[in-house]
Amino acid sequence: MTDVLYITGMNRSGSTAFERFLAAHDGTVAAGEVSNLWLWGVDERLCSCGEPLDRCPFWGSVRSSAFGESGVPDEVAASAIRRYANRTRLVPLIHHPPRGMRDGLALVRSHLQRLYDAIAGAAQGRLVVDSSKYPTYAHLLSVTPGVRTAFVHLVRDSRAVAFSFGRRRARPEIHWTHMEMTTAPPAKAAAVWDVRFAASLALRRYAPTVQLRYEDFVADPSASAAHVRALLEGAGMTTLGPRREDADPRWYHSAQGNPVRFEKHFSIRADEEWRSAMSARNKLVVSALTAPFLALHRFGIGFA
Repeated sequence: MTDVLYITGMNRSGSTAFERFLAAHDGTVAAGEVSNLWLWGVDERLCSCGEPLDRCPFWGSVRSSAFGESGVPDEVAASAIRRYANRTRLVPLIHHPPRGMRDGLALVRSHLQRLYDAIAGAAQGRLVVDSSKYPTYAHLLSVTPGVRTAFVHLVRDSRAVAFSFGRRRARPEIHWTHMEMTTAPPAKAAAVWDVRFAASLALRRYAPTVQLRYEDFVADPSASAAHVRALLEGAGMTTLGPRREDADPRWYHSAQGNPVRFEKHFSIRADEEWRSAMSARNKLVVSALTAPFLALHRFGIGFA
């Protein structure tokens, strides 16, 4: 049985920092946004170890075990997973598939199992930390046989997320050309924040899940680790070992994420620039569009 701790929620919510924090605990392997192996394939993007994914020894071992001699995902399976990965409307069908979807869903589940088994095998049975965040992909994992998954729904204030989506930041993993992280207008970021919140909340019906606020994590990381440890122990899963100062480079092979993956001197710090730099109009727009869930977040209702 392969144990996976999956971070779900919205982009720009501090998931990479949270992943790197978890990677500093013994007994884990931080794999980054694993779903991107299906979405983008394997190319020269940099792993957090500094090697391109197609030449990283860790991912080379994973690929040969999961995908065979070619090291490339089966295109039929990858295409099927891409159809599911970020389509929130499919969440109910994942748990109650109509007859016409059953064969395709079975194919998806079998290939997901092979990939995560391969990651755990290359990591000598450690807890796999996946920061993909896609809630629909999380629901797929919750029904994948042989993969025992617990979920951390990491939530950051919707206004902070919308402000972050307006920033222009280079993607250092795309080292052969200049490429920037995706941007989005405040209203669109707010709408996606709502959808991701609702779909992540629904995971509670199907698998062990804990909601954590980004703001609580940066204020007291050790308390967040305690919540994660309780989640894993309650599910009978591999739990977090003692914490080091930083991630063990042997077991930190984040395939995709925020540029914080490459910081040599990582520290957990709050990013509150939005409070002073975001316009009053944009704050109002995002607050209005996310009001119900934002109220839960602000008052900590349902959060660990």
